Amino acid sequence: MRIVCNELDYWGAFVPSAGSPGLPQGAFQLMSQDTPRAFLGIDAAAPKPNIVKYTAYMQANAGWSHADALAWLTKTAS
Repeated sequence: MRIVCNELDYWGAFVPSAGSPGLPQGAFQLMSQDTPRAFLGIDAAAPKPNIVKYTAYMQANAGWSHADALAWLTKTAS
């Protein structure tokens, strides 16, 4: 993702400042923590399928090195 603004201007969209009202109370918490946690099932009694698949993928590919990834990408892209 590309953003054409400096960091101060970017954060100004989220937090109240002289030039911006920022997000409504609790909105940043909702979009940066609560929603991702719910999507991943972090606080659920049992993990959701997406985190189970991700965990299985990471375990299956734990031995990959940068060289392995580069070779795979080179082969896939050609």
